[in-house]
Amino acid sequence: MFFGFCFSAFLFGVVMGEFSESDNLQQFPLPWETILGEYKQALETANKSPKTIDGYLGNLRKYFSFLGTHGLMKPVHKLGVKESREYIMHLQNRERWPNNPHIKEEHRGRLSQFTVLAHVRDIKTFWSWLYKETYIDDNPLAGLPLPGVPNNLIKIITPEQFRILLSNIDTSTPDGSKYCCILLILYDSGIRISELMMIRIDDCDLQNKTIMVMGKGRVERLVPTTVYTRKHIMKYMGEARSKLCPENCPYLFANRDGEPISKNSVQQFMRRLLAKSGIKGVKFSPHIVRHSFATQFLANGGSIFHLKEILGHKSLTTTLRYTHLQLQDIQKQHAKFSPVAQLFMNKS
Repeated sequence: MFFGFCFSAFLFGVVMGEFSESDNLQQFPLPWETILGEYKQALETANKSPKTIDGYLGNLRKYFSFLGTHGLMKPVHKLGVKESREYIMHLQNRERWPNNPHIKEEHRGRLSQFTVLAHVRDIKTFWSWLYKETYIDDNPLAGLPLPGVPNNLIKIITPEQFRILLSNIDTSTPDGSKYCCILLILYDSGIRISELMMIRIDDCDLQNKTIMVMGKGRVERLVPTTVYTRKHIMKYMGEARSKLCPENCPYLFANRDGEPISKNSVQQFMRRLLAKSGIKGVKFSPHIVRHSFATQFLANGGSIFHLKEILGHKSLTTTLRYTHLQLQDIQKQHAKFSPVAQLFMNKS
């Protein structure tokens, strides 16, 4: 009853021109905010991280804002595939960073297919929750296919390229020591940048050769480290860290205010380092380093089951999707195990 009254008021507002193109969800009928508030509580009780929750709700608000400004808003039980397809088409044709004057023209283009996929996945997940919570009698989006994305082979950073990158860091400076340490931890353990940012001093058990990280779903796990990385951690902590952040700051990597180092600062450093090194044809980011670690771990003979635990994956399927054998590794294995190679192996 209350929802019907609010929705009627919303329609009246649209007809009278009360809602403009710039209106956001805060000006939509209360029930949507109420439902999203309950969804937020459900995500929190499911132990989702604040960042994940903000991402889910942000994408949903954009969806509802689109419906409102394009005259597609309906009661929840009447929304379905048609409105969602309209939104998918809108996303597929939307420009990246349309109002950011600092983004160069050649970097704009349309939203990536992976971004569109993330939006649609969040909407489908929300509709599944609506159905489970009996807000709706059936789930019309259950059969809505996810948009396809390219399955491109990611170009990893090779060990030799990583050596070159490290050699271009001036580790005699506090910042150089810090970022060298950061890159070694990322490449040595394959942890996510979000996990690295939150590492505390107390999480580093160098005597037992491990670092405790907080993974997705707030699940803690221990990741091993090599002696080379541990030496750099001790050097950074002993010589550089006190010059970069307050000594009583709990985080291993922090800014001068004692807050955890930002993802953007690490990404910016990696971009500058790649340009300085002169390496062409590859990207260098925390995510690429994670892929590089996983790929090299397997190529060097590591177990896929051990890799799953190190990366913090719940499913082995995720680990398999996450890694890509490079062409040279495939060629080596083919030369060794091809039936034709076996056929002529003992022939002189």
